[in-house]
Amino acid sequence: MATAPAQSVQQAAGDARRAGVVAAHSLAARAGADILEAGGNAADAAVAVAAALAVVDPANCGIGGYGGLAVVLRADEEGASQVSFNAVVPRGYPAEGDSSGAGAQVSPPAVVPGLCALQSRFGRLPPDAPWAPAIRLAREGFPVGRDLAATLRWASTRHRTLSDEFRRIFFPGGAPAQEGQVLRQPEMAQTLELIAKRGAQAVGAGPVAEAVCRTVREAGGCVAPEDLASIAVKVAAAAEQRYGDAHVWAPDPEECGSSILFAALRDLDGRALGEARGGQYVDALRHAIADAWRMRNARYRPRVRAAAQTTHMCAGDADGMLVSMTFTHGPTWFGSGLVAPGTGMVLNTGTAIFARRASDGALVAQPHLTPVVMRRAGATFALGTPGGTRIPSIVLQAILDLVHYGVAPEEVFQGVRVSADGEGALEGEAALAARLPGTPFREIRTAEYFGPAGGLARPAGKKEWVAMLDPRFQGACAFAS
Repeated sequence: MATAPAQSVQQAAGDARRAGVVAAHSLAARAGADILEAGGNAADAAVAVAAALAVVDPANCGIGGYGGLAVVLRADEEGASQVSFNAVVPRGYPAEGDSSGAGAQVSPPAVVPGLCALQSRFGRLPPDAPWAPAIRLAREGFPVGRDLAATLRWASTRHRTLSDEFRRIFFPGGAPAQEGQVLRQPEMAQTLELIAKRGAQAVGAGPVAEAVCRTVREAGGCVAPEDLASIAVKVAAAAEQRYGDAHVWAPDPEECGSSILFAALRDLDGRALGEARGGQYVDALRHAIADAWRMRNARYRPRVRAAAQTTHMCAGDADGMLVSMTFTHGPTWFGSGLVAPGTGMVLNTGTAIFARRASDGALVAQPHLTPVVMRRAGATFALGTPGGTRIPSIVLQAILDLVHYGVAPEEVFQGVRVSADGEGALEGEAALAARLPGTPFREIRTAEYFGPAGGLARPAGKKEWVAMLDPRFQGACAFAS
């Protein structure tokens, strides 16, 4: 997809930056800001944003997604917490890991249990409140934006397993919904209303769970009612890594891309990096990232090489609580392309992130998601991004910009991006050629990053949040008074 400047959606009130959110869609950002206006905190707002994204950005995420990860930092606590609702292996999944067919790609949807756990553990509003904006968007509809229209056109010609129910919802009249066309999802609204009333049990048992299991089974998969009923969300202390005078928190490195990020930070700590994006910098990053991937791949052997369409969001409130969260369908826009009839739920492709653990051969989920919160000299930050295997390197460069180079938060995501694979092959955006003429690298198209990086920063001694937006995409921020 073509790139466009990031959007800023904020109120004109004098203290409009005391609480706010950053997300991949302006309507989702507005949903989070509305919950903050209603007295919610950052956790309440994060759930509202995620629920709204499930409605307005169904290509990248949804309540039928395989899961995600969140990190929560509260102003009055020394450390951060993680909420892990990672993908789980269905009990009936074949030992050989055969993932052919649309249904066989689906793992038990864990997004709703994760969001409910985040809100019940850290939120302060009644549990139904954060779901209200998404319910309204699904029932009343919203104008299809440029990005959704583009992904629907892609799906109409390139997605191999779109179900009839998917086509009925997203291809009204037989053609993909066009930019500006109002898209209504009444079945999704009903499911969201059920979640608002019953919480995670709405999808763990009953009609919704039965519809999901039947849809997956008829498409050759093995998700069973007991898989949905037994999804366990982990709420625990987040993992911590120091870089210089900064404390960086992320989910457990055994579960996500923070294993790459933390290893690279340890490698780079104290190493002279030279000029930002200069030759010494690029060489140091290439080696650190490649070494980290080699260590990761020696311990966890991916079954497939997968890209990752996903979404990231951040929320911060007036009390200083900060949430950074990434959640997803999996490696393909619109996940498996299956929609459970009567639910509006687009189902995931979670099995594509399964890997073999070298120590015992067990099949485990190994996503690249790397949501991060950071504290440095009294300032706090939230960072994250889509981008598949490049997520850790994008977050790494943002941390280096903030801590090592002192880049202003609002400029952090403007620098040229570089990455590397486990073989040490350098990757970079086209602008790297102008900075380092003659340096061989694989050019990465902007669209290969799959969406906007984003973040929030609260400078030391300040009570206002600064949005960190990615100029490559149409990310959005919204602030509440």
